Amino acid sequence: KLAEQRGSSQGLRDFGRMLDMDHGMHKDKVATLASSMGEKPTDDMTAEAKLEDRKLQRLSGPKFDREFARYMVKDHKKDISDYEKQAKGKGPVADMARDTIPILRKHLDTAEQLTRGG
Repeated sequence: KLAEQRGSSQGLRDFGRMLDMDHGMHKDKVATLASSMGEKPTDDMTAEAKLEDRKLQRLSGPKFDREFARYMVKDHKKDISDYEKQAKGKGPVADMARDTIPILRKHLDTAEQLTRGG
């Protein structure tokens, strides 16, 4: 939502909208899966994400766009690696990971284009 609201370029605002929509759907799937496994999902941000959010809150214009895209590249590379490890397993968690990887790759590709000014 932050990129939708604060992005200075239409490309970044569109990317923010895509992230918000895709992550919202994924969050619902994770909540359903967690519930079926007797677990409670959390909305807690990692310490790194909190730090980045504070950094982004202080930026505007093209500086915001560059930093947001840069962080999204870094974060999605890490996420893809984590999901690929999970996808090697069996069961519903591995299935979800396999289903999610193409979406994460789409996000990474978009973020990389934005870092190149696309």
